[in-house]
Amino acid sequence: MQGKWIKILIVLGFFGIVLIAYVDNVIEINRLYKDNLKLKNQLQDIKERRTKILKRINDLESPERIFDYAQRNLGMKLPDKPAKKL
Repeated sequence: MQGKWIKILIVLGFFGIVLIAYVDNVIEINRLYKDNLKLKNQLQDIKERRTKILKRINDLESPERIFDYAQRNLGMKLPDKPAKKL
């Protein structure tokens, strides 16, 4: 009779360990899912900022903007005749 109870306790202990491992796994998967979602949102934000920065760079590098700035703020003007080749 006592051997039967030991077997039952061993089986219950085994299933208890399996249940604890399963619950821990579910908790870890949920944490990883949240972390993954957070990282995806951060990546999207970074991509949007990168796009804005590249547009700003293109705007700042445009020849029209540079010519306009040079004429208004530096008093420069385009030559009447093209430069001579040496």
